[in-house]
Amino acid sequence: MKEKNIGKREYTEEFKVEAVRLLESVGVNEAARRLGVPTATVGNWARQARKEESVTSMLYLACLNASSQSWRPRTAD
Repeated sequence: MKEKNIGKREYTEEFKVEAVRLLESVGVNEAARRLGVPTATVGNWARQARKEESVTSMLYLACLNASSQSWRPRTAD
């Protein structure tokens, strides 16, 4: 029996973002079923989104901290 060669499917970033939004409202299994995407794939997208959100938050806080350091009043020596 000859095996089917199923190529790697590629999804747009917009599709992934919408899939994560759907996952947050209906759960990973239902989101994957509705989209026709493997459950693990949707879960990976959600994990990556959380990771990117965390990195973005850390960078934002670092920028706030750096800018607050430069705006502090200086004391006379």
